[in-house]
Amino acid sequence: MNKHIIFIITSVAVAGIAPMVFKDSSRSLVFLALVLVALWLQTYWRDILIQFFIARGQFAVRKGNRELLEASYRKIYRLSPTGFAGKMSAGVIYTLYGNWKQAETFFRQALYLKPGNLYICLNLAVVLIKSEQYIEARKMLYSLIFSYPRCVQAYLMMAEAYYRLGELYEAKKYLLVARILDQGNIEIKEFLLIIQQELEKAA
Repeated sequence: MNKHIIFIITSVAVAGIAPMVFKDSSRSLVFLALVLVALWLQTYWRDILIQFFIARGQFAVRKGNRELLEASYRKIYRLSPTGFAGKMSAGVIYTLYGNWKQAETFFRQALYLKPGNLYICLNLAVVLIKSEQYIEARKMLYSLIFSYPRCVQAYLMMAEAYYRLGELYEAKKYLLVARILDQGNIEIKEFLLIIQQELEKAA
């Protein structure tokens, strides 16, 4: 049975029992509050830890701390090896080691569990580009841009996929959209400069 349903049923049962055990309403409320907190922790402790390690992983990315990033995602995997978080974390770990095939497998499994998840789609697109599956990456990014039209990273990766395929004008088109969405992004400006230089050479 779904853990959320179990939590709700148990909470309702406790709420019904509390007034029967304690005649004093204040004691009944204190008892009810303590039991509900205990039930909540017992039901969701794993989810709480996973969110903590995800936050720690994001902090590690900002600081460029690869060791902390890997350690955080390994702990997530141990907490939920068959769940969405576990599949996602395994994909991240394999990505860190450049094992694109395994990373793709785990990201696709995670995507099966949560279709359309932005974080997984972006990571999978990175893996597809790194493994030179540019057409497959482009298909995924089309869908992603349709669902998240203001996702700068999706436009940037679409531009890279087109660039790798040698379609410079298409790459430039997506970069221009990305620049409109994020005018201060240095990476976009540098990529645009590279493409413009290559277009001028080809002219």
